[in-house]
Amino acid sequence: MRKHFRRGSKSYIGELRDVNYYSVEMGNELLPLSFLNAGEEGTVVSINAGARFMNKILGMGIHPGVKVRVLSKGHGGIVVQVNNTRYALGFGMGMKIIIRRDSYE
Repeated sequence: MRKHFRRGSKSYIGELRDVNYYSVEMGNELLPLSFLNAGEEGTVVSINAGARFMNKILGMGIHPGVKVRVLSKGHGGIVVQVNNTRYALGFGMGMKIIIRRDSYE
């Protein structure tokens, strides 16, 4: 569903998405990858991105169902581990990757 605004009224043409980053489902919270702290891990649930970013992320092996561990967080970027490979992602990139935080039991 696209919503169109009139030109000149501080507006844009944007796609409205029904994404609730803070939903709680059976005790497991869904949140952006950027919200995890160093040492935490989670399972990718969805990727909210355009075609170019989606191709880049899929090429890295990050797709729904994959476990991701945050190794470190810095100023504007995070280092994640997927399987045995490390990737550096920008904070904005991490905000587009929705994960389910794994419980610590």
